[in-house]
Amino acid sequence: MALVRAMNSAISGLQAQQTKLDSIGDNLANVNTIAFKQTRVQFETLLSQTLTRGQAPQGTLGGIDPKQIGLGTNVAKAQHIFSQGNLKGTGLVTDMAIEGDGFFIFNDENGNEVYSRDGSLSLNPEQKFHNASNGYVIQGTVDTTDFNPLTPNSGNVSDITLPIGTLTIAKETTAATFQGNLNGGGDIADEGSVLESEVLQDNITGTPAVSTLNTLLTNLGKDNGSGSFIDFGLVTGDILTIEGKKGGVSISSQTFEIGQPPPVGGTTLQDLVEFIEGFLAIHKGNTEGDEQHSAMVRDTAGSTLADTLDTTAGDSVTRVGTTVTMVDANIDFSTENVDVGDFIRFNTGDAAGTVGRILSVAVGSNNEITFEHEAANSLPDTGSTWYIHEPAGVRLNSAAGVDANFETDKSGTTASNSVIRVSSNVGAFNAIDPTSLTIKKSDGTSLFGFNQSIAATGESSYNAFSVFNTLGDPHTVEMRFALIGKSNSGNTYRFWAESDRNDPGVGVDVDRRLSQSGSGSGSGTISFSTAGQFSAQTNNSLVLSRQSTGADPTIDFSVSFSDVTGLASDLDGNGNSTNNSSVELSSQDGYAQGTLDDVSIASDGLVQGTFTNGLTKSIARIAMGNFKNNNGLIDIGDNFFKVGVNSGTVSIGEGGEFGRGNIRQGFLEESNVELSEQFTDLIVAQRAFQANSRTISVTNELLRDLVNIV
Repeated sequence: MALVRAMNSAISGLQAQQTKLDSIGDNLANVNTIAFKQTRVQFETLLSQTLTRGQAPQGTLGGIDPKQIGLGTNVAKAQHIFSQGNLKGTGLVTDMAIEGDGFFIFNDENGNEVYSRDGSLSLNPEQKFHNASNGYVIQGTVDTTDFNPLTPNSGNVSDITLPIGTLTIAKETTAATFQGNLNGGGDIADEGSVLESEVLQDNITGTPAVSTLNTLLTNLGKDNGSGSFIDFGLVTGDILTIEGKKGGVSISSQTFEIGQPPPVGGTTLQDLVEFIEGFLAIHKGNTEGDEQHSAMVRDTAGSTLADTLDTTAGDSVTRVGTTVTMVDANIDFSTENVDVGDFIRFNTGDAAGTVGRILSVAVGSNNEITFEHEAANSLPDTGSTWYIHEPAGVRLNSAAGVDANFETDKSGTTASNSVIRVSSNVGAFNAIDPTSLTIKKSDGTSLFGFNQSIAATGESSYNAFSVFNTLGDPHTVEMRFALIGKSNSGNTYRFWAESDRNDPGVGVDVDRRLSQSGSGSGSGTISFSTAGQFSAQTNNSLVLSRQSTGADPTIDFSVSFSDVTGLASDLDGNGNSTNNSSVELSSQDGYAQGTLDDVSIASDGLVQGTFTNGLTKSIARIAMGNFKNNNGLIDIGDNFFKVGVNSGTVSIGEGGEFGRGNIRQGFLEESNVELSEQFTDLIVAQRAFQANSRTISVTNELLRDLVNIV
């Protein structure tokens, strides 16, 4: 029986070594298999037969050990070694390797999750990211709408789709941020440019007369300067072309057709005046906090109409709500032709930089005026210097009368009857070029010219940038800035927004001026502290209208100047500024149409798409899983595993977190099989197999000898 026992032990050894040889053969067969993890076989004793149990020490005896005879060996386990394989660069954007622990997650043909470290993937006809050998689709989270894919976890992963060449995006601008510096050491923008046309006349009776806003364009002409009338010869259907420059920047020309309703044309001189104002984008808001003013008014002596308040000399300022009454004993406002609709601006004192529209000039007390003034603004006090400005806009100066919108000349000279007066907003970059402002007939002849009577002055700046509508169509917006006030609290700038693409709609005059969200002018103020740092702004929302484009008819976007400073510019040796005001767009959230062109995969699995419009967007996130015990997984072939009873549940998330490795795009993980180690193990297993077979041979000889004894 002992010989049989020895033979059985040798047989178990043969079987065990055969298993080890099988494992080595499998390792060697997969030496070039992507992400293959080698297997090692470990043995354990099968069973030991106890001949005697031994005896504990007693008396003078030291004890007797048990007598046991082993009955062979058994395979304890065939264990995958999940050590890192070498990473080999392939250059393919669809190849991935895991550096560290973890697995890619796939869905099999039954929709069950399976796991692999093989990242040799491709796109199928449905543009799903998959393993082409078995069709299993890699899992993760996808967001091709808001471009913010969720962090993967159990229950929220799905097929990764990469729509290269088919995903097209565009986004309307909703927010724009600016950066730069507005020179706080510059001169206050006191003046807007003032232009006056040649004298226009009405030939309705056949005898030239003073033109009015009601003059038909078909009756319009001009004085040749010598008392003779020049008929423009306009007829219904004639097309006029308006051209001009503002702040040295050309404005896209517009056409005006006589006889057609706005915005394409009109019939009267008023229609043309309003068309010119919209074309030049002269902001003329009169609402509280949005007052727009132009050149300073001159007194009867031709000097700037201004004074400094002195309460000790009888001057006074009182407020009721948002209405302020001011008395200045030195000024006869009525004699100086101050009218309702003019503006008063304070240049020094606590109220410096604030503007108010004049509501009335007191009757019987010509030293008193009332004006709008926001309750949040400080009241003017002793030492506050004020100036009277005319409203910005385009008007017809006529002896027919004066109102808040169309008033007579305030220059201190004899009023010019029947001239178009163009009063720009303040600042050099709002100046209207008199030589370039032309109104031409279809044959190229100019109807009349303009002369400049007042030049625009003051620190200002200009910037043009693009915003996008819902279809991704870009629209250029021009932003102009001017320094409008200095006080002990800091400086104040005003900004104006306009665009050649602004189109308020059918029946509305041509208007390049943007508006506020809700209502009001597309203009606001930017306030800086005494340290030149941004402190506040008014009107952070602009609206560009664009009709009949197939897109949303309005682009409503916010503007932020919080990154803009108001520091003084540097000066050279001659005292000239070396870095004047300069503001530019730093960021915005809109973009033009673009198609997904390529993808890149970050170490955490974030898939970023590069679009033909130059944008990069996060479109997906590849999920990774890891287990408490990788050796508890069940190998199902094709380089895939599934959950086993001893693997633990999968933990799903991003690469690089909670023990999961990093993803390396353009690489594949090689097999971790070491040939030298496998060849050594092969020799050892071979010798062990031979030794066990020799045991069987010897035992067989002994059994034969035993039989021969009989």
